[in-house]
Amino acid sequence: MIDNKKVNLLIPKAIKAIENQFGNNAKVPNEYRNYLASFGTVVRMSGIETAVAIYSKGSNGIEDKSKVILMIYDVLYLKEGEKNKIDNVRCHMLKLIEKDESKYKIKDSILEAAIALKLALNFFELEVSDRDKV
Repeated sequence: MIDNKKVNLLIPKAIKAIENQFGNNAKVPNEYRNYLASFGTVVRMSGIETAVAIYSKGSNGIEDKSKVILMIYDVLYLKEGEKNKIDNVRCHMLKLIEKDESKYKIKDSILEAAIALKLALNFFELEVSDRDKV
């Protein structure tokens, strides 16, 4: 079950994760709002492993979806002041899911991080693509 208090506590980490991916005061492509919004649906419909696999693929859309997984990982596991040094976050996330005795706990943590990231996007200016202007 998603804990709103945990989501609220994760928002500052989510802001840092977005800054790590796009830079301070950078414009974030608007597509990431959609990617984060649909991530939870993919998890609920297909499972966490499938969602991690789909979003780890890289750029099969307008923007690179794998950044969603990197940001979720940063929110949950990166310590203050660290940079993400993991070469293959997807494999690491799948190992965490496999190891965890309570798959629901890790699934909820990942969903809470995704929600925090979606909320944290409100602190950034979103870059509207030419496709969105039509």
